[in-house]
Amino acid sequence: MKSLITMLLITSIFSCSLFKKKDNTITHTDTNITSNENIWTDYVIGKPYIKAFEAREKIAKKWKINYTYIFAGCDANKKSLAIAEDYAASNKIYFKKLEKIHGEDWKERFDKEVDKITGK
Repeated sequence: MKSLITMLLITSIFSCSLFKKKDNTITHTDTNITSNENIWTDYVIGKPYIKAFEAREKIAKKWKINYTYIFAGCDANKKSLAIAEDYAASNKIYFKKLEKIHGEDWKERFDKEVDKITGK
C-alpha cells in the first residue's frame, strides 16, 4: 500500500505542469483557474470602474464577441499577477481571431463605442 501511494505521488509530480491545455482551454494548476482562447476575459486587479466593464459587456454582445470580466480584488500578489498573465496570453490569441473577423483596428473602434457609453 505504501509503495502504491509513493508511486502515485511520483507519477503525479512528473505529470503535472504549470499549465494543462486541452480544447482551447488553459488551466493554471496552481490556482485551478481555466481560461479559454475563445473568450476575452478581463481579469481586474484593483478597484474596477464598473460602468466601463458593463459597457464592454454591452458592446461585446452587439459585436458577438465572447466577453467576461473577473474582479480579483485589490491585492496584487504573485498569484494574482500570474493569473492575469495567463488571461492576457489567452486574450492575445482570441484578439488575433477577432482581427480576422472585425479588422485590425477592431479594438480601437470597440473602445470608442465603450467611451461613448461611459462618457469618456
